[in-house]
Amino acid sequence: MKVRLKDFHVNKDVEVSGIEFHVSDGGRHVGDLFVTKTGLIWFEGKTEGRTGRKIDWQELRKYCKEHP
Repeated sequence: MKVRLKDFHVNKDVEVSGIEFHVSDGGRHVGDLFVTKTGLIWFEGKTEGRTGRKIDWQELRKYCKEHP
């Protein structure tokens, strides 16, 4: 997997719009990951309507504790 930061703001809090990561596998785009102040949003493939899977920080923390 290759993960590329699309937009980078140095020394700045993550805001509502978040920071976008482009994720590819073998040169094929597999999705985008947004890191926001409220959590993570995963967009599978090239989604037109930008409807993604949202995970808040508490849910991510719980998942990581359960799946070490």
